[in-house]
Amino acid sequence: MGPSICDCRFAFRLILTGDGNYKADHVAQPPASNDKDVWLGEGGGMMPRRTEYRAFLKTALERHTVCTFFLADGILDADSCMQKAPCENTFRAITNAVLASKACDITGVVAIACARHGCYAPNSIVDLYKSEQQKNVDFAILKAIETTGVDPDQGILFIYDIVCQYIIYLQDRIGRHLPPGLEIDRAIGLFHVHAHKEQCFFRYSPSFIPGAATVCGEIMESLWAALNGISQSIRTATLAHRAEVLDDHACDSNHKKLLGMTNFLSRRHKEAAENLEEADKYLDQLTRAADPLAIQAWTQEIEHAEATRLVDPAVMDIYGARAMPGTAAPVDAPAPSTEGKSATQLWLELALVVEERQ
Repeated sequence: MGPSICDCRFAFRLILTGDGNYKADHVAQPPASNDKDVWLGEGGGMMPRRTEYRAFLKTALERHTVCTFFLADGILDADSCMQKAPCENTFRAITNAVLASKACDITGVVAIACARHGCYAPNSIVDLYKSEQQKNVDFAILKAIETTGVDPDQGILFIYDIVCQYIIYLQDRIGRHLPPGLEIDRAIGLFHVHAHKEQCFFRYSPSFIPGAATVCGEIMESLWAALNGISQSIRTATLAHRAEVLDDHACDSNHKKLLGMTNFLSRRHKEAAENLEEADKYLDQLTRAADPLAIQAWTQEIEHAEATRLVDPAVMDIYGARAMPGTAAPVDAPAPSTEGKSATQLWLELALVVEERQ
């Protein structure tokens, strides 16, 4: 079921992932300090030209969903909301970070990287001025497409922790800037997708997307971990110096990955071959144990869903559990009892719930 492992349509697909980082903020400096700033090599690394970025932001469209929860940009502005949100995720770290950055003229950065190799896309690290808005991510992904030379026949799979909201009006916002014929698929990394509604798991999990393979949708988190080591030291630097330091470290990260890529890919290829052999054996066992007519029906359902999922993501709900006709609805499980538990046990359980909701 699904595409063949030898299907070459997906071998050249570009898989990008995006994320915001609120530790790379910048404290506002006196105007006199900015007037004397000297920019060297602007736009020649991972950060774009300021004039181009600001010109895009002035004319960019911003279309939000109904704010029934904390949106990606941390703004609860009902006047700007156009459509009911597709899911009520529980990501509140963004809002908390913005509330703690009142003294900053730059609240962080957002970046795009290759999800397969973990390399930053040139010119795709952009500053955030009012949290993580759609237009910031739009510009970053447009620059990533431009600087990586994507051919429309390749297609793109974009992994983003709130892609279920972000993708809704993507064509309205930046469709005119995209290469003609370029297909943009969408996914949510396996770590974040479990904080969404259940439907998002089936509609946006890489596990159900043809050609996504086993990909790290949260590769940006490891990139941020390395960048955060120097972010605090440039919070009060001039804007030019801050951009150059971020550029240097991002370029150095790419260079190190280039040097170690041969050994890394060789090791992963060996692991993939071993995993493929085990997966084939497991699939063969399941196939022999299942009814041939059921397998035929499932195959038809999956092929139809995969062919139409980009137009109607709801068709992927077939992967969810379905009750057999005539069966009673399951009774909700009772809440776990707190009887006999110590205060420490209750505190730890609460801490785990809080961690899962961040």
